[in-house]
Amino acid sequence: MRHLLHGLLFFLFLANPAVAQISDPYTSITKDELRKAIYAGEVRKVETAFRAAQAKFLRGEANIDDLRWLNEVFTTTHPDVISFTEAWLRRYPNSPYAHTAQAWINYKIGWIIRGEGIARKIYPDALTEFSRLHRDAWDHALEAYEADPRYIPASDALMRLANSTHNQIKAYRVLHQAMQDNPDWGNLRRAVDTVQPGWGGTWEIAVRMCEQYGPMIDSDIDMVLYCKAYADLQYFGKNHGEWTRDIIRDNHFTNLDDLRLFYSTSYHATRAEAAFTYNYLTREGVTNSKYAIKFDRYIALKYGYDFISEAHQRRARDNARKALEDDPYDPDLIKTMQKGIIRFSLSEGGGAKSTLIERLSREEEIEYARRLLIIAPYDPRYYSGYIQWGFEKTPEDFLKDEPFWNNAIVYSNHTPERINSYMNLKFTQLNIVQLAATGEFGEEWQTLSETVDIEGGIICPMLRAYRLFNSICETTTNSGCEDIFQSLIDSYEIILADATERNICISERITPGFELYYAPIPVDLSAPQ
Repeated sequence: MRHLLHGLLFFLFLANPAVAQISDPYTSITKDELRKAIYAGEVRKVETAFRAAQAKFLRGEANIDDLRWLNEVFTTTHPDVISFTEAWLRRYPNSPYAHTAQAWINYKIGWIIRGEGIARKIYPDALTEFSRLHRDAWDHALEAYEADPRYIPASDALMRLANSTHNQIKAYRVLHQAMQDNPDWGNLRRAVDTVQPGWGGTWEIAVRMCEQYGPMIDSDIDMVLYCKAYADLQYFGKNHGEWTRDIIRDNHFTNLDDLRLFYSTSYHATRAEAAFTYNYLTREGVTNSKYAIKFDRYIALKYGYDFISEAHQRRARDNARKALEDDPYDPDLIKTMQKGIIRFSLSEGGGAKSTLIERLSREEEIEYARRLLIIAPYDPRYYSGYIQWGFEKTPEDFLKDEPFWNNAIVYSNHTPERINSYMNLKFTQLNIVQLAATGEFGEEWQTLSETVDIEGGIICPMLRAYRLFNSICETTTNSGCEDIFQSLIDSYEIILADATERNICISERITPGFELYYAPIPVDLSAPQ
């Protein structure tokens, strides 16, 4: 199987980035200049720039975060950056900077391909590709680190990759050395991120890290307490949330205020929490549409505040549209664009009412849905998203979405919920065709009813899904098996009996249920002309 990144380069279109000028007094090149050099294919210039940046850092003329800031250019899905980095490695095979850049590209795309959720719910091929990309990323980062142990983006990458590559012990050694060389919160935070519960971490491990390395960081605040508060709010808040919120408030850890929003925007927020949330969300430069919406929905009217979320949503969308120029397939950015703009107002009943007032054009929706499928081809949600926008409810598009439904079922690992949705679709399609035959929907639909393959396109696929659904639910306790109405079961049984009497859909009727699983179908993801 060819490297998935190479496949992405075939699909991804080229963009002309318009990046805001960001000036940094410590580095020899700005992000804007770096991207221009990358898009122009100036490998030597980029290599020289990173050498200069690292040399300035080692001389104490640059801040540790300046290197991180510059390397962010490579946490991207941009096709030009991906292809440039491969060329950079070919020309400078021993460059720690090129290896680090490749590590960060693989790290990001690996997570996108894997998607969200626990491993047992992820499609096996997605997990395989995720593991391969992250192992490759680890190898690149390790080669860079061994070439220059003080190159911070390389050690950062090793800590970020520790869990997914099962290299936690090596990463802790990297942390220990990094804290000797550069006792920095960024190093410690990335190490604390590796102890999250879903990857075998515990609160006790986080505490030990904080207590061992926190005192090494030069700061005006208690970094041990700060570190514990971060770990608790980020990963362990269900057990220590009240304690942590008090610690952050009493010690004025303003850099952790964003983590407090999870608690302070709930329906049960106190007046003091409401005041904190409003003050935080109205600070200059703060954009957080998720919690601004929660504030408007649950808190604003309760404590007499103005609605604030529409401005946050507009800023978030503007920021995402700009960022997509340099990271065109990033799912989080795309989802920000897809959410639309909602406005809160006072309802007749005195509560908060939300209204969708603005959304993307259908053409934009299709394009973003297409991009998500290109970058994350194993995510069933993105096939459903493409179905929503890629096909119109017209005779011309009738049944054309079949491959996308098929893949949504496959990549969900054949969950009963997905199969049930597909069965309902087929039942609806059968009703449409039967009503269309009476002329109820007009001449075009009536013509369709006369030409459509009802058996091959609707009835037989419905019976296959129904029998597979039953087979799965008879042998497992999967959720979704109970989410089917008895009236529909009765209808499916009637259709099955009719198919048996007419001797149609033979394969779908007699094949053992466990042999009716679906296989992926190639879909056309080329951009509309």
